[in-house]
Formats: sequence, C-alpha cells, structure tokens
Amino acid sequence: EERREKRTDAKAFMKELKEDFGKADNEAKKAILSEIAALKKELKDYSIGIFVRGADVDFEKYDGVEPEIENERTLIPLRAVVEALEAEVLWDEKERKITITNNETEVVLVIGKKEAYINGEEVLLEAAPKLRKDRTLVPLRFLAEAFGNEVLWDEESKTVIIE
Repeated sequence: EERREKRTDAKAFMKELKEDFGKADNEAKKAILSEIAALKKELKDYSIGIFVRGADVDFEKYDGVEPEIENERTLIPLRAVVEALEAEVLWDEKERKITITNNETEVVLVIGKKEAYINGEEVLLEAAPKLRKDRTLVPLRFLAEAFGNEVLWDEESKTVIIE
C-alpha cells in the first residue's frame, strides 16, 4: 500500500514538472528534465516523453499509442504532434496517403514507403510510416524539421523537445 501511494505521488509530481516545463527558462528546463529522469528511473518508466513548444504531449488522447524507437528513429503518433504544430492532416484511405499542411508547407507520406515529399520535393526517410492501433506512426525528427522546428533529445530523461 505504501509503495502504491509513493508511486502515485511520484506520478503526480512528474505531471507538475511537465506542466512547469513550458514556462521555464533554459536553465530551469534542464533541471526539470533531470528531475523527470530521476522519477522515471524510480518508477522504472522507460517511455519517451515529448514536449512541443513547451507543452507535454498526452498520448492517452491518441488511443494510448506511445512513441517507439525503430532503427534508432523515434516514431510518434502523427496527430499528437501535428495538432501541437497547428497543422492539418488529410488521410486518403485508398492510397494510404497522409497529407499534412500548414500555411507554407505540405508534407506527403505513404504508409510503408520511405519516400516522402516536402512541397513536392522527394525526401528519403530512415523509417517508413506505419499503422499501430489505427494510428499512423511517423519519424518525429523528419516531421518536426519539415515544418521548420528544431528537435532536441535529452538522453537522461528520454525526452524529445521540439521548439
């Protein structure tokens, strides 16, 4: 019972830390990531965390499909990050094609294909998009950088930061 209570308290504290991340300066962000790393170690939590422009991505809203690593690339549920980047997604079931757009960029991906297109120019992906529980998983770095964002990786806390 005591262990369960301690675990619940640690999860609540981690949630608070993640909420504070977006408001923190760079030095405070480093400290928060260190605290998250320590809590994850204590909880034996091996999940990948993602912050997009300071906000923690809640994967429970996306059928609980979590990011995964394949061929040293982090694949993420597409809508989780695209919505945070304020872009739109169109799905073509017949062609299994995803088109993501914002004001100036169009990205086209096809399930199982390593060829992608940014504003009509072909780009070769290191991991092909795939489906998991009716969610599309795509390479995170490619997607974020295609829309002009910087991607950082914090090894200690297993956290991706998109700015």
